[in-house]
Amino acid sequence: MVPRGVAPRRHYGLAAIAMALALWAVVQQRPLEVRERVCVAQGTVWGTEWPTLRRWARVARASLSMPAVFTLREVAARAAQIAIGRAPPALRAAPSWAQAFAGGLAMP
Repeated sequence: MVPRGVAPRRHYGLAAIAMALALWAVVQQRPLEVRERVCVAQGTVWGTEWPTLRRWARVARASLSMPAVFTLREVAARAAQIAIGRAPPALRAAPSWAQAFAGGLAMP
């Protein structure tokens, strides 16, 4: 059992995952920049990549039934857009990553 808000079999909540996918795929930040904003283990040495983003995108591909012709970044963008669509209307002027975070909070 995990705390409320943490995605099953993940170390992050859906809000943080949605925000990370939005930063990577919608805002087009590099994985290193996304990891620095989202990762709880700031002191960990990962190099310039964060494989977790691709793992989350693969899970999103399966859950969205998106074919392999779409890149992982395109899949991540679609998942982020779905989260953005669930954000409260009051946040429509907020940055896309903030809307994705709020939408992730609203996801079951």
